[in-house]
Order: sequence, then C-alpha cells, then structure tokens
Amino acid sequence: MSKIPLLFTYRDRVVGMGFAAHVSTHGRVLAVAEGDEDQIWIYGVEPGALAASGSDPKEALEALREAFANVLRDFAADARDFASFEASVQAFFEAVNRPHEQEWRLAVEEVRAGRVDVQNLRREPAESHRFVEIREDRPVDQKRDFTVTGSSIKSVVAA
Repeated sequence: MSKIPLLFTYRDRVVGMGFAAHVSTHGRVLAVAEGDEDQIWIYGVEPGALAASGSDPKEALEALREAFANVLRDFAADARDFASFEASVQAFFEAVNRPHEQEWRLAVEEVRAGRVDVQNLRREPAESHRFVEIREDRPVDQKRDFTVTGSSIKSVVAA
C-alpha cells in the first residue's frame, strides 16, 4: 500500500456540562503502510493532532475514529459552556499538520497519475472544502456524563 490521501466526514452529538452540541467534521488524513505493510497508520492532516494505527486500513480508521471521539469527550469535560467547547473544537480542527499536508498533496498527485491502486474506493475532489461545524443542541441537565453519541463516519479517496 502506498500513501493514500483520504477525506473524511464525522458527525457526532456531544454532551457536556449544561450543553449539547452537534459536531460535523470534514477533514483530511493520510493512510500509510509502515514496516512490511503489517501496520497501517492514519495521520491527521486537518485536524493535524491525530494519529492511529491498525493491522489493516479498516482497523486503523476505526482507531482514528475512536481517538477523535475521545478528543471531543475531553473538550466537553473541560468546557465550562458551549462557547468554550466550540472554541476548543475549532482550534483543534484548524491546527493543520503542515508536513503531513505536503505528503497528502503528493499522494493526491500519485492517485491522479494512476500510480496508486484505489480502484474500488469512492473518490471526491481533493480541493473540496474542509471544515468543522459546531451547532448547539437543546439544553441538557448539568451532570458529569460526557458522552459522544449518534456518531457516523464516511471516508473517501481524495483525487
């Protein structure tokens, strides 16, 4: 497996102290086989402070998804209100990993040139807008049950 540039969409409902939020994240990651291709790493590009691994691409993507949910849970636990949660998530998303971004862009060119075999994976334009949207949900009771529910995931090859 070569380096594969991926676009992802995560949708979550996050509960914090006295607030609930819907978080829709449209980001970029780079999948890389390391060693003798027995370990797949997924490196965050946007947001850049994420990484996870697995024995195959599916397991690695699931590990990344779990790591992202844990970040949201931590932000919810630390936030005093919705505004501080929103600011933390926005800052996290906007922290682009520039070295991984450069590798991601090179990987996009490899996919476009047909040098990376991704025949059975859906593709979207690499230039598609990446963003995070955080919307406040109905108020919730003040309790220390920080949850991430209603999660969904979609990953496609950037080309």
